[in-house]
Amino acid sequence: MTQDAAPRPLREVVGEAARKIRETAKRRQDDVARGARLMGLPWSRAKVGALENGAKAVSVEELVTLALVLTQVCGRTIRVPDLLDADDLVILTPHLQVPAREVAKSLAGQNSLGALDPAIALTPAGHKAVLAEVESLAREKRANAELFLLVTRIQRLGLKGDLDAWAAEIGEAEQKTARRLDEPAVVLVALSHELWGRTLSEERDRVADEREPDASPDRRRALRGQVTRALVNELAAELARRDHIAAPVGTDGTDR
Repeated sequence: MTQDAAPRPLREVVGEAARKIRETAKRRQDDVARGARLMGLPWSRAKVGALENGAKAVSVEELVTLALVLTQVCGRTIRVPDLLDADDLVILTPHLQVPAREVAKSLAGQNSLGALDPAIALTPAGHKAVLAEVESLAREKRANAELFLLVTRIQRLGLKGDLDAWAAEIGEAEQKTARRLDEPAVVLVALSHELWGRTLSEERDRVADEREPDASPDRRRALRGQVTRALVNELAAELARRDHIAAPVGTDGTDR
């Protein structure tokens, strides 16, 4: 089988190799089972059959012992690499598949599976898992960078308070204003509290109701728009003022 064929579980490759070695030596499954029991493996003929059919999982201990058993039964030296001497890609995990011979080399200390080409070593599911992890790390990195910039901006403006509490108060008006002023919405919530003791949305509604408490729905919408524009201008002016105060001053007295 070539690497173009479907990858197989390691136990299938080992089982097939063990069967071929036994049959070449003209030995029976009973002979292998007897030899295994002599070496401490409680194997029956049926268990040897399951092994050869790839239906029995094989531990590292059993793999090494199997080579010794076949050496005794077949009358010639059988090594672990002989049980992995195939062109097949073997499945180690749902995400990892490697050539059988590379597994043998790794067990012999002749090769590091980590040095394999990832295109060979990873299954499609493995590639997806790696990509998902990379994307997750990238998102986390971006989030950390954005948080750092946000905290830096808040400190520059001299704002103090609970970041999570501010974030919970972001409404549609704050989001629209954030896009217009190119400022984080949470900064606008914090600044609104310092200016008016409430959010932009709440201050807009308070001022509109105070000016015309009996306004019709249409009039109220128009009034809210006017009030919003005025409040946004206040926010913009306050941002500019605080930025000016926070700006470093050069030796000539001008802002840098």
